Amino acid sequence: MTLQFSEKEVKGEIARLSEEYDIVRLVDPEECHSFAIGADCSYEYGPSCYSVWRSTNRCRNCTSLRALKTGMELHKTEIKDGDL
Repeated sequence: MTLQFSEKEVKGEIARLSEEYDIVRLVDPEECHSFAIGADCSYEYGPSCYSVWRSTNRCRNCTSLRALKTGMELHKTEIKDGDL
């Protein structure tokens, strides 16, 4: 299943979610990296997605990867070093 969204839709959704959550970012769960969408619709990869938790490897039972593989929306509360 492939979903397609315009850059404007993605930026609007990120802005909306940023009002509700402390951290909002786009993540490529297979590559394990956060990314931004470039002006030419290319991916501009950033740090490892798990680096936000000051970890050096993929989260056990990665929610993003499970959501991608199952095609379902999943939610999980994570706590690491006292951070929610």
